[in-house]
Amino acid sequence: MFRVMNSWMTLMEFEIEVHPQFIHIRIWDKRCRRPFPYTAIYTSPQRGTRAQLWEYLDKLALGINEPWLLSGDFNVIMNSDERQGEPFKNKSGCSQFRSFFFEHGFFDLGFQGPKFTWSRGTLFQRLDRSLCNKDWQNFASYTTVRHLHKLKSDHRPLLVSMNPVRLEQGFRPFRFLASWLSHPEFRDVVLKA
Repeated sequence: MFRVMNSWMTLMEFEIEVHPQFIHIRIWDKRCRRPFPYTAIYTSPQRGTRAQLWEYLDKLALGINEPWLLSGDFNVIMNSDERQGEPFKNKSGCSQFRSFFFEHGFFDLGFQGPKFTWSRGTLFQRLDRSLCNKDWQNFASYTTVRHLHKLKSDHRPLLVSMNPVRLEQGFRPFRFLASWLSHPEFRDVVLKA
């Protein structure tokens, strides 16, 4: 891990950890008056290597108790609605991702623009996304994600825009994610609420 202090941007400091499947950056933005981590993801298309990522991110998540944003190519879909074309085969990769997602209380920030971020022939999938924890929703509740037009890649780039506005400064609507319905403990959580 190393720290970068950019001379032309004296309002920010960065601490960076590089891993083959992600870059984890701890950002000190003096305008926000608090540090926050951002993790840029590039998940391996190979299942075994991808499983190692979830294990590593599990450990990383245990040490984070502040606003956290993760964004990038997760190389897996949350459910079959995020796929169109060929039959859905890799359900184990999907369940590992869902377990990671629900275990750490992440929220999918949704998106504006085309539904699918990756394509090959007649197969279309939403492999790229931005996730955040509850603290991030309180810290930057107006964060938006836009799926941009493809350039040279088979993936659409994501544009993540944030505005660190506190909840007390305005109304923030409740977001219900359809993917919650597929979690095995969803019904029990709702019944206990």
